[in-house]
Amino acid sequence: MKKFLGDINIFLNALGEKQGSNLILKAISIVAMDFEVEYFECDNIQHTYFHFFKRGVDFVFSKNNDGEFLESIFFM
Repeated sequence: MKKFLGDINIFLNALGEKQGSNLILKAISIVAMDFEVEYFECDNIQHTYFHFFKRGVDFVFSKNNDGEFLESIFFM
């Protein structure tokens, strides 16, 4: 298994965590800047997007029975 160096590990560790988790907050603090929130529904699954446009990063949360969890992070 390959090991990654640097901040990418912080982002990887945040994936799958519930919204509000300290691991997610740590990842968001790296790209901390103005952001916009967008809500989207697809196939009866609710998604919340945190768009950090100036940093080129999106955090995507999906909702399940246990609450919202971090499903993916996009780097543009």
